[in-house]
Amino acid sequence: MRIDLNSTIQVHGNRERVATVAVSDALGCHAIPATRADPTDCERGLTSRDPELSLYTDAMSLLAWIFQDWDANRTRPDSQVILATFRLVQYLHRSAPLLESLVKIPYWIVLSVIIGVELPPSLTIGPRIRLYHPHNIVIHRNARIGSDCVIRHGVTIGTTVLGNGDESGAPRLHDNIELGVACILIGDIEILDNCIIGAGAVVAKSLPPGAVAVGNPFRIIRSLPDDNEVPNAR
Repeated sequence: MRIDLNSTIQVHGNRERVATVAVSDALGCHAIPATRADPTDCERGLTSRDPELSLYTDAMSLLAWIFQDWDANRTRPDSQVILATFRLVQYLHRSAPLLESLVKIPYWIVLSVIIGVELPPSLTIGPRIRLYHPHNIVIHRNARIGSDCVIRHGVTIGTTVLGNGDESGAPRLHDNIELGVACILIGDIEILDNCIIGAGAVVAKSLPPGAVAVGNPFRIIRSLPDDNEVPNAR
């Protein structure tokens, strides 16, 4: 998954230039590591050397990164603020660690302790994430989440402790996943596109595309075509 910002701005009279800024791997360019885009797409930087244009596009790139989930949560201002704050600290974590060290404690206190949403800055998560009733949400720092996913209150995405005492890998969620209230995903598992996890379900094994999983322990009650649009329950 690659996030591109295409901005057309007018400079030097009527002459237009198009600057394409690709958010780099350092900013979580790839939510799911199954395939890697051509490195030139994420590393080439600006297509113009105009200093004025560079400053403008750098600023627009940062704003696009911070507000990439804003429209998806337009009816939920609390979720908008939480996700914009997360994206800013995530950016600092990967691009300006010194600045991140100044804000990580206040960020942790406000989001984790007061609000009850754990979104570690090291988390890799795609654009247009939707949060419904953002409370009591815990996501492991090594989890990977794709684009257009829905996360509801009480969701836990974490790891397990193996027999030798080591920590397992964290879940990897692909695109367009719906997570019901208080569902739990644990262990080194992979949830493929268009899956729905029912409220209260405990999932400890990988799911095929379009699966609908419910219960504890979970069971797959039906499968959807992996190219089918999953309805968004409100």
